[in-house]
Amino acid sequence: MFCSKCGREIPERSKFCSYCGAELASEAKELIPKGHGWSKTIIIPLIVIVGILLCAFAFFKLIKPAVSSKGQKEELATLIPYRAGDKWGYCDWNKKLVIKPTYEIADCFREDLARVLLNKKWGFIDRKGRMVIEPIYDDAYGFTEGLAAVELNDKWGYIDKKGRMVIEPVYHGTYGFNEGLAAVELNDKWGYIDKKGRMVIEPVYHGTYGFNEGLAAVELNDKWGFIDTKGRMVIEPICDFAIDFREGLAAVALNYKFGYIDKKGEIAIEPVYDWTLDFTEGLGRVGLNDKWGFIDRKGRMVIEPIYDDVSGFTEGLAAVELNDKWGYIDKKGRMVIEPIYDTARGFNEGLAVVELNGKLGYIDKKGTQYWED
Repeated sequence: MFCSKCGREIPERSKFCSYCGAELASEAKELIPKGHGWSKTIIIPLIVIVGILLCAFAFFKLIKPAVSSKGQKEELATLIPYRAGDKWGYCDWNKKLVIKPTYEIADCFREDLARVLLNKKWGFIDRKGRMVIEPIYDDAYGFTEGLAAVELNDKWGYIDKKGRMVIEPVYHGTYGFNEGLAAVELNDKWGYIDKKGRMVIEPVYHGTYGFNEGLAAVELNDKWGFIDTKGRMVIEPICDFAIDFREGLAAVALNYKFGYIDKKGEIAIEPVYDWTLDFTEGLGRVGLNDKWGFIDRKGRMVIEPIYDDVSGFTEGLAAVELNDKWGYIDKKGRMVIEPIYDTARGFNEGLAVVELNGKLGYIDKKGTQYWED
């Protein structure tokens, strides 16, 4: 039977509607008369309600963002770098050109600006294709935390989104800002600066990878440990090698075997592998007998080591190499994009960079190619 107030199906002989609370005892027979089908009191409200629900569902499907395998909202790029022959521009998801292909290289947008190469110099455009930072740099990184690293005359500094040089180019190497600090190289040693260019952690380290999850891997006297943002050594440099923390674990080498430690410096996954790389989306990359696979946080091999090389999982997919060609697998190990590419990188905002026949281009997670030769 159905409630005449809200139109929902409820158990036979109900006295009250469990959805809207309407009393039903006096109308139970009226709602479904024997041999006469449904009455108008049910049909009309039901049709209206179903119509509203269908419209709402269609609207929701239209506007809702993609959802990752972890249930998180997954941002999608609004402009896609598009290669036409040897020139790059930008298109939408239907391959309709939005910014004419005029650049030698065009990168994805980061913080509303994209780096582009024009006449062998790097600059930045906005989403309307306007050159907002002139192409005068020998090299450049994308914007992170409001600043971009740029190279001039073999030295690195940082510009803001107005193109102003806010940290002078005096460094021999650098990474982008993360967690408010950037690793910089000075006289073959690495330290950290803040966004005002102040050296907050002195350049005494032989190597580093930048801060992540409050800690940074640093190399000192051929051993690796971890410092915090104050420069304190919180995990002593006893590792043969180390990579920054991801998802609470860091890949390290001890006695030239690789495993994982936690933030207390304790062994979380025993060092029994030939190589380990960082955890992403709950899975870690491990190398064994010259092949790569994936383990979970308990050290269980969930995707067998059969690949020649792999990237980490991003947005539910990982690039893998088989017989010198790259494709993409999902977390079940299923090949969802066939290995036809010469190289491949991880997905970001629904896009990944691949190389085919010596030329770069972008694909989406369905394998659609955004280029023309």
